[in-house]
Amino acid sequence: MDAWEAAVKNSLETQKAVVRSVGDGASAVPAIPQDLLDWTAQTQALSSRWTEAQSELWESWFGMVRKAVPVKMLGTIDDENQKLFAVWQESVEKIGAAQLAWAQKWTERAASAAPKSTGTTAKAKPAAKAAA
Repeated sequence: MDAWEAAVKNSLETQKAVVRSVGDGASAVPAIPQDLLDWTAQTQALSSRWTEAQSELWESWFGMVRKAVPVKMLGTIDDENQKLFAVWQESVEKIGAAQLAWAQKWTERAASAAPKSTGTTAKAKPAAKAAA
């Protein structure tokens, strides 16, 4: 259980580092539009809040599992433990759905903020006809 908890914490720390790195990278780009910098800062703030929410969820979950009675978990789980695990499962599903919605919105905004094509791409030349 301790190894699992350490892995989760490490994963969340990595998530924080990636978001921080992306934000730092964006601000280091010369002549980047202010709108994009503002958007990056908002994304960093949202990501930070999301990571904190995940951290709190995992801390609660590990605490709940540590308090659960192992004998009851091996055989039949009593009603109270079933209720606790059902609430936890519902919370995880809601958080997963929220994370998916956030990722989709983030992707949509990133795509709309990307530079638009100027239409100056080279066109392919038609293949030469083979001699008859």
